[in-house]
Amino acid sequence: MMTVSEPVALRSTIPARLDGTSRTGMVWGYVIGGLIIVTGGVVELLIGIKAEGQSLETVTKPLTAVSDEESGQDPALGGSHG
Repeated sequence: MMTVSEPVALRSTIPARLDGTSRTGMVWGYVIGGLIIVTGGVVELLIGIKAEGQSLETVTKPLTAVSDEESGQDPALGGSHG
């Protein structure tokens, strides 16, 4: 059974980063997380596309789409998929 004095005695064996006295690691975690978010925003500005209010099919070709060459239909004849 644990007594009230045991946690106080064990406190000296707990590293500072675990007992809440040092916030340096937490601050660096927030800094790194913020930099990741800002980097994502910059990447989106550089290579992002205007897709708001559009369906996925109008933004890009679906992965399961079959091209005219693969389907065996001649695109010059106006063949439809399906």
